Amino acid sequence: MPIEIQNFKPSLFLKQVSTLAVFNLREIKVSSATSTLKSQKSKMDTILSSPVVKSFLAGSFSGTCSTILFQPLDLVKTRLQSSVVMDGASSSMLRTFNNVVRNEHILGLWKGIVPSISRTVPGVGMYFCCLQTLKNTFDCHNPGPLQAIGLGVVGRGFAGVTLIPITVVKTRCESKVYNYQSLVDALRKIYTTEGKKGLTSGLSATLLRDAPFSGIYLMFYTQTKKHMPIGKCLDKLAFYVTMVNRF
Repeated sequence: MPIEIQNFKPSLFLKQVSTLAVFNLREIKVSSATSTLKSQKSKMDTILSSPVVKSFLAGSFSGTCSTILFQPLDLVKTRLQSSVVMDGASSSMLRTFNNVVRNEHILGLWKGIVPSISRTVPGVGMYFCCLQTLKNTFDCHNPGPLQAIGLGVVGRGFAGVTLIPITVVKTRCESKVYNYQSLVDALRKIYTTEGKKGLTSGLSATLLRDAPFSGIYLMFYTQTKKHMPIGKCLDKLAFYVTMVNRF
């Protein structure tokens, strides 16, 4: 009998085979994981490179900055308007500002910041996303005056209708008339006591104010960029203009 067969040990052979199988299995798992990561990275790069997604992200970022910076002014504006309605007496902006700081401390100027961010961040993102989608759909990347007005009106109208419940909560939180515990608590209480009508109160006035403003703003911006030699500079400054042009 050959010596190889005489020295053959089944247990040792099985151990070597199992070790080799485990090693190959690990290589397969590593290769599969690497391939999955590359595939996911490729999909993510494709999504992030989309002009619509870029528009949404840029709008959301600018909305966050503008909300944090200008929330005190927005709160003072709401307090001034609600004081006239409730008391029938007007007050100055500085007096209202001082009253808020004295009675509610400096952080009181940012009261209602959560509903404001919940409205403005997705709202500006939706607005820019809608503009980009409309431009791609109707192939009007260089819109004329009427086209720019139409784009602005439709984009702002879509965002305004979608987020009107958050707008209602934001205004009520800033007015100091209502005492809600959170955004969800406010939405639940308004729906329970006032129904759907309460969640959409002021929609007509909001659209009549915001939609034409956005259309006119976009028209002036696009046409000024076309006819002035500083058009390229306006492109670079568009981000800062958006911050001032709050949703």
